[in-house]
Formats: sequence, C-alpha cells, structure tokens
Amino acid sequence: MPESAQKYSNKVPIWRLVFLSVITFNLYQVYWFYKNWRFFKEKEKLEISPFWRAIFSVIFIYSILKRIFGLTKKKDLNKWHSPVVLTILWILLEFMGLLDNIPQFLGDQMSVLSYVLLLLATILPLLSVLVLIPAQRLLNNYWRKVESNLPIKPFTWWQIVLIIFFAFGFLFFWFGDLFL
Repeated sequence: MPESAQKYSNKVPIWRLVFLSVITFNLYQVYWFYKNWRFFKEKEKLEISPFWRAIFSVIFIYSILKRIFGLTKKKDLNKWHSPVVLTILWILLEFMGLLDNIPQFLGDQMSVLSYVLLLLATILPLLSVLVLIPAQRLLNNYWRKVESNLPIKPFTWWQIVLIIFFAFGFLFFWFGDLFL
C-alpha cells in the first residue's frame, strides 16, 4: 500500500511530544495546540480559528485542556489532572523565560545571579511540556478507542530535516561558546 494511502493514528507518543517540544524550544507546542483545536473544531462544529487559538495558546490553554479532559470519565483523573491546575503550571513555566530580564532591572552586570536566572529562564519554559503529558495521555486513550489498531505515523523526510536543523540550533544554543 503506498504511503499516501496508509491510514495512521492520531496518537502522539509521549516521548515524541517531549522530544519535539524541547528540541524546538517549545515551538512544537504551537503545532500541538493547533492540531488539537482543529480536532475539536471538527468534532464539536466550533466556529473558531485553530491557528489563532494556537498562536494565543496562553489565553486558550484552559479551554483546550477542559475539552481534552471532557473526553474521559472523572474517575480516571487524579487531583493534579485538573485543567485549572495544569493551566496555571503551564503559564507559570512559560513565563519563567522572563527571569533573565531581572538583572537588567537591578543594574546587575552578569553576576552569578544573572547566570542562574539565565539558566532558569532557559530551562523552566522547556519544562512546560511536562504539563501537557496528562492531556496527551487522555488524547491517546481516546484515539486508542476510536481508531483501534492504526499504526503511529513515522517521521516524514521534512520533519527529519527540521529535527536536524533544530538539533543544531539546540546544540549551538547550549554549547556555542565552545565553538566561538
């Protein structure tokens, strides 16, 4: 069967969500939000723009998480699996990227505090993907029931090219001083 005719599952392995989010400095999350908003637009016949909802995900994260959590029964969730809690955590982690601006306001010239804040401002936003894992697990459970045994789509050639591009960017960001 030609690849274009092959049917693939909508499930996203957790490792893929985390890997792509980290290596793209969370740009993959914009695509993740877009894809899930597009699904709910079709499923619930919503009059929305998935593109703009993804771009402004900081505003719409609660509503997408609420819809995702609505796909499952309440008994399958624990207290941390709350759209409210996960929304607050995601927003806090995303905005931790602003920590590197604090030394500028204090007039600090690259002290130890500056380096620590820069490190935190770089790492903490990358951890926001961990907040999306419970939602992705729920989505994967939903797709497992709906799609039965469809295989997970492998990376395409252009996705591999982008991964390599972002991998170089990621390495240069972290270790660029070694090469300069």
